[in-house]
Amino acid sequence: MSDFSPGSAGPMYVPPPPGARRGRSPWLWVGLGCGLLSLLMFGGCIAAVFVVKGEMKKISQKPRNAEAVRRAVEKVVPLYPKSDVNVPLSHQMYVASSVVGVILPNNKPEIGAFRAPATPDVVMAWYEKKMTGWKSADVPVQRYGDNSLNITASRQYVREGTQVQIQVGSIVEQKNRSNLIIVIIGGLPK
Repeated sequence: MSDFSPGSAGPMYVPPPPGARRGRSPWLWVGLGCGLLSLLMFGGCIAAVFVVKGEMKKISQKPRNAEAVRRAVEKVVPLYPKSDVNVPLSHQMYVASSVVGVILPNNKPEIGAFRAPATPDVVMAWYEKKMTGWKSADVPVQRYGDNSLNITASRQYVREGTQVQIQVGSIVEQKNRSNLIIVIIGGLPK
C-alpha cells in the first residue's frame, strides 16, 4: 500500500499498528538517573559528616596545654609581654579550626587566645612595631554571636607564604571582662 493517495498534496498519515511501541519512556531513565545521583550525593554528605565528626571528637579529646599554645604562636610571631594563655578559648578555637584541617589538610591553622594586660589599642600598636618586615592590611572585624566576645580591631600580616591575623578586643569570663588577643596563623611553610 502506498503512502500517497491519488490527488492528495502529500503523504497520508498511517498510524502504527497496535503494540508497535517498544521500550520505556526517556523520562523514566532521566528520573532514575537523577534519583541515583541524588542518592549518591546524599550518601557522600552523610559520610563526610561522620568523618569530620570523628576527627573533631579525636581532636577535642586531646586538649592543648598553655605551653603548647604559647610555643606554637611564638614560633612565628612575638607574643605580647605578660599575656597569659586563655586555655579554654584557645582549645575551643583550635577544635573549630581543625575542621578546616580535615577538609583541606595543607591549610590547618594554628590558633591561640591570650588574656592581655593592656587595652586593645595598646596591644595593636605594639604588634605594629613588632611586625616590621611583614606586609600588613586591615581586616574587617568579625562579629561573634553574643556580647561575651567583642573583637574591636583585626589586622593581617603576610610574609613568605605565612599569614598571621591578630585580633584584639575583650571577653567576658565568669562575669569579668578582660582584654583579649587572638592570634591565627595559617599557610605555614612545610
